Amino acid sequence: PRAAGRLEGHYLAPLWTKPVLKNGKVVTPAKLIHGAQYTPGIVAVVAHEIIEGLKDPNVQTFCPPNAKGEEILNEPCDWVFGTYLVHSIKNIPCIFPNVALPNWSDQTATSHFDLAGVLTAPFTLTAHGYGYKKSPGGLVRWIP
Repeated sequence: PRAAGRLEGHYLAPLWTKPVLKNGKVVTPAKLIHGAQYTPGIVAVVAHEIIEGLKDPNVQTFCPPNAKGEEILNEPCDWVFGTYLVHSIKNIPCIFPNVALPNWSDQTATSHFDLAGVLTAPFTLTAHGYGYKKSPGGLVRWIP
């Protein structure tokens, strides 16, 4: 789905085939054609930047070190980029960015790493997530 220039983004619900029934019994179950599809609109992009601006206005704060001693730049929407939340506003589905929560950078945490609940461990990224990390030696580099 495309939402270029659209305020609210675009959402397509998951699409399934119909199950095949014979004598009232399912012979072939329904199959998923595609999962939910999201395209962020202007609201999602602006919300992403506002959230990160509130968290770290100067884009210079790093999270506490992970187990390898690396520090990740505190950009909580970047780590979960590509995952979204859908809320209906006046019957219009609006797409909002997922946000990593404080447990994301807590090595002892076991849950609640992001609003959408897609991450399962601290310091992990979604498939399209990204960020910057600083090694113990001070080198900052991109993490895809």
